[in-house]
Order: sequence, then C-alpha cells, then structure tokens
Amino acid sequence: MSLLMLGSTSCQKNSSDTRDAPAPSLNPDAPPVTSDTDTKPKPDDGGTANPNTPTPTPPRYYAYVGGSSGQIGIYKFEVPAGTLQTVKNVPLAGTVTSFMAFHPSSPWVYVVNESGAGAVMSFSINPETGDLTKLNEILANGGGPTHVSVDRSGKYVMTANYGTGEVNTFAIQTDGRLGPALASTIAGQNAHQILSAPSGTAVYVPCLGSNYIAQYTLNAQTGQLVAQTPPTLNLLTGGPRHMAFHPTSPWAYVLKEVSSTIQAVSLDAGTQQLKLLGTELLTRPVGGGGNTGAEVQVHPSGSYVYASNRGDDTIALLTVNADGTLTFKNATLTGGTTPRHFSIVPNGKWILAANQNSGNVTVLELNPETGALTLRGQPTPFAGAQYVEVIDLNRYKTTANGLRAPRK
Repeated sequence: MSLLMLGSTSCQKNSSDTRDAPAPSLNPDAPPVTSDTDTKPKPDDGGTANPNTPTPTPPRYYAYVGGSSGQIGIYKFEVPAGTLQTVKNVPLAGTVTSFMAFHPSSPWVYVVNESGAGAVMSFSINPETGDLTKLNEILANGGGPTHVSVDRSGKYVMTANYGTGEVNTFAIQTDGRLGPALASTIAGQNAHQILSAPSGTAVYVPCLGSNYIAQYTLNAQTGQLVAQTPPTLNLLTGGPRHMAFHPTSPWAYVLKEVSSTIQAVSLDAGTQQLKLLGTELLTRPVGGGGNTGAEVQVHPSGSYVYASNRGDDTIALLTVNADGTLTFKNATLTGGTTPRHFSIVPNGKWILAANQNSGNVTVLELNPETGALTLRGQPTPFAGAQYVEVIDLNRYKTTANGLRAPRK
C-alpha cells in the first residue's frame, strides 16, 4: 500500500520547537553545521578576503542502497537541491544485501548477504567515481547475517547472525579483503546488530529474542570477543533491535522492534558496561499494534535522536535532554512504506530513507535548528530497498604525496 503525498508530512503537529535543554550544553565541542556551497574565503575584519585562508573542499556525497533486488545501487546526492542522481547499479545476482559497513579511512565497504548460507562480501570503492569492485566473499559463519560493522581501529569486520545468534570477527587484510573468521560466539537469540563503543574496546550486541544486550570486550591483538561481567544488560521485554551512540556524551539509545519503544542507556567510563537511563518511550504518538521499530540514529549535533517505524511508515524525532534521557516530539511520514533503514547525511541537513515494501528511497530535509523533517521531491525507485547510507567520498581522498587524507 502506497502513502499519498500529502502537503504536510508530519503525523503530529509540533506546537513548539523549543527543546527541553539547550543543545550547546549537550555538545559543546561539536563544530557548527555549515552550508555545503559556502566555500569561499571569508573576509577579515578589514572587509577583504584573507589569501591565507584555505578554501574548504565541497563534499561529494554518494548514496549506496542495498536490498533484495540482487544489486547495490550507487547514487550521487546533490546538495543543496536534495536530489539523487543515478550513477550505476552493481549486479549481485541472488543476493540480499541488507546492511553495509564503510571503512573509516580506507576505500572499502563490507556487505552482508542474507540469502542462502549467508555471507559477507568486501568491495573496494573508487574514490573518484564511487564505483564498487568486488574483492572477495566468505561465509558469514552463521545463518541469516543481518548486520555488519567495522571496529573503531579499522582492523576487524564484525557480523551478527539473526538466524543462529552467532557473532563473528574477521581480520581485514592489507588490500581490504576479508580473512576467515577469527572468533565466533553465541551472543543470544536473534542477534540483530554488533557495534563498537566510542572507546573502541567494548562491543555490544542487541539480541531481539533474548531481550538483552550482550556486552563484550574486543581483544585488539587477536580479534576475540571476551564477555564482560555481567555479560548482558537485561531489557526484560520489547525486542531490542539496534542501538546508536551519542557523539560526545556517555549515552546510547536502544530501539525495541516489537514494542516500538526506545530506551536510553549510559556507558560506564571505566567498565564500559551499560546501565538503564530513565524509562523507555514510544517512538510514535500513540501505542497499539500494527507497527515495529527498525532503525535508530543520533544527529551529529547530539541534540536529536531519530527512529523509524514500519507500519506507521514514519521517522520519529526525539530530543535529547541534559541528562541523556529523551522527549518524543513528533513523527514524519517517509513518503514510502516500511522504512527499514535510513541515513543522516554527514552535514546534518538531510535524511534518506530506504522503504522496503514500496521499493523506493525518499529524501527528507532536516532543520538543524529544530530537528524537524520535511519530505522533499519524488521517491527514487529501488526494488526491495532495505538499506541506504550516504558518505562523503572525500574521506577517501589521497594527498599529493600519496598519503590518505585524515577522515573528516
């Protein structure tokens, strides 16, 4: 069933854009969000351009879309228009590419394939064109691989297998290829995500069927996952699916699929263990059946949390309070059905949503001052869209001396 393109896309009118706590107190060190097109040197106090001021490099945003159509779509995301321009489709017959993980500093991406026995694939990225070249493919060492991530050091790829509950680590070779599994352990029933903490040493696995988050420490030398004490954070009910970390404060946000709720947690600076923070909130205006939670992400400013609802077909906006808890504000229609995944563009001004059942990707403009979303333009068709990510290809640029430029 398709949604009508209404003049107003908000499911609930937000009567006030004032947050419960001012954003600067939450993220005092974050750089301001600036215009993508304003790249000219600024005049100094005398009113003339400073010749010593470097001209910023405009970002080159590319969107990568995966799903059940047996291909990966590559698009150029144009700002400030907010439009997607097709680059190419990379054929991968028989695959279900439901999640990807981009290396933080090298032009490589890792993709899980849920079909068949389950596998994880490695690709190189052309930093100039965005094109993908397949490097290798190995078994995921478990059934139904549903999530993949790269650890903070960039040395290991980690996968979570929904069907069998196993999580695995794989060493990244010098050319970006994957070696065989280094470690395998049963995290819990329906392991749905595997994610490194900002510290880089702790790893967390939301297990939907077990209603807990498994807690590990990653051995940087061996790639082994060692259970923390206690080994899990019990969430009792709701089916934890995905979690996302705050960019500057020791908080994370856990989205529960079954209950359509979100739970704030805190990270202990010493032990890196999780603790419940406040009470869980609905990610929709009212409760009831007919909806499941899917994806959760934190805005780069740290002021907002977004969560997608499959059934309501919305992205919820929640504001971050001074103590790390959340306040629900509103939910905005995505312009498609079953938004399984979405991506916040690095400049913090747009969200792209992958709508699985309507088979399209939609663009929503994000107001950095209020967090509000507004649906823009027409949907981009992509059959069975399950995942979309936008990256700035400049993160993989090399300097004149051949060294990789620092990640932005």
